[in-house]
Amino acid sequence: MIPDHMQEFYIDGAWVAPHSSARLGVENPATEEIVAQVALGDAQDIDRAILAARRAFDAWTVTPVAERIAKLKRILELYNARYEEFAQVMSTEMGAPITWAREAQAWAGQVHIEATIKAAEEMTWEYMRGDTRIIHEGIGVCALITPWNWPMNQIACKVAPALVAGCTMVLKPSEIAPMSGILFAQAKKGPAADGKALWDFIQKEKYQSWKMWPGTEAQYKGPEPHGAFLTTYVNQAAFDSIKAKKGKFADGSMIVQDNFDKNKKLKHVDVMYKVKGYNPKAGDWFWVQFKANGKVDQEGKIDECIKCHEAQKSNDYVYTSKMK
Repeated sequence: MIPDHMQEFYIDGAWVAPHSSARLGVENPATEEIVAQVALGDAQDIDRAILAARRAFDAWTVTPVAERIAKLKRILELYNARYEEFAQVMSTEMGAPITWAREAQAWAGQVHIEATIKAAEEMTWEYMRGDTRIIHEGIGVCALITPWNWPMNQIACKVAPALVAGCTMVLKPSEIAPMSGILFAQAKKGPAADGKALWDFIQKEKYQSWKMWPGTEAQYKGPEPHGAFLTTYVNQAAFDSIKAKKGKFADGSMIVQDNFDKNKKLKHVDVMYKVKGYNPKAGDWFWVQFKANGKVDQEGKIDECIKCHEAQKSNDYVYTSKMK
């Protein structure tokens, strides 16, 4: 597979056209076929990326460590949800057998992010040494250059520690194996606000293995217009938002509700997905109702959902429990 945005750069939270007009063919070494064209940057593109990373640094570096770890856990969620895509991309850009791409290449990225999370949680970030307070903090903008032969291994080894340490960065993956790096930038943003894409995502994520909404249990009694019984699952971003009690869900939060009839047979699956900028008038929630078989029944800015949940606007449009 070939990821989108092959001829763009991800700078300042958006995919942008490069200043440079230079392009390079990406060859699959197994077939010697040119499978895509990738944009090559110039000095102006580099400066643009560095300045954007520097602007982001001041706010990111003072973000509490717990929040930085939570962001990294979210990245791991998104990586795992697109694990097969990473394997397919690396098989193509490196000419690697697909089994090796799955069991070694994609796996390496996963375990390095996991190891960074574990190390960050075990690390003492601030402590006293005599009369001196020692604080571990971000150093600034990091320039991260990675090779072609273990692309996600090296990207994870550099990006994950830099992020959790409070640094921002400019990542330059190998120009002869750039596709996994481009996919990594896409994966951090989660799925599109699209019913089918969201269904595929929550299935890959095995959403029924997610945490349930705190204080609820499987198949609790539900109100109309939902099922007679409900089970409400939340992804890590949503769970952390509920626990933080700040009154609002973080971008990327997902709430998935299985709706059952009185005989406890699954009727439909409802999803609220927080997408930055999607619909600011209604909390930026993208709404979807799926049939039990995964077919989209309704999606988008669903009037009946918005009108009903508007009564809980001060609670970020959710009924299940207070967010503060």
